[in-house]
Amino acid sequence: MTTTIRRLIQLNPTLFDERQAWYTQHAFVNRTLPDDAPVTMPLHAEPFGTAPDDGRWLPLAVTLLHLYVQHPTHPLWRGGWIWCSDLDDQKQRVYIGLNEQGKMQLHRHLALTSNWRVVTWV
Repeated sequence: MTTTIRRLIQLNPTLFDERQAWYTQHAFVNRTLPDDAPVTMPLHAEPFGTAPDDGRWLPLAVTLLHLYVQHPTHPLWRGGWIWCSDLDDQKQRVYIGLNEQGKMQLHRHLALTSNWRVVTWV
């Protein structure tokens, strides 16, 4: 059976925030776990407070979520948000992390572009 984010969530619904659905129509949720994906937890997580411009060196979300399902109580998940190499269909960087209830969430970083505007009356 092929491991994808969609499949991980279907098989482990109690580990994920069921209120989220934005990603269900995006291609990255169907990416399969690579054959050479790590099978052990990362040793540590480095602070990285900005969105990476080029995330090709980052892990795939499916890789991290596969590890999460195997080790949901590991301290790594409680330390903040983790950038992934995946992009959604609008090329927004994906990141994961636990919410206040301890459920895994998938998010996307909305990059500021010229599409962002403010309105004024003056």
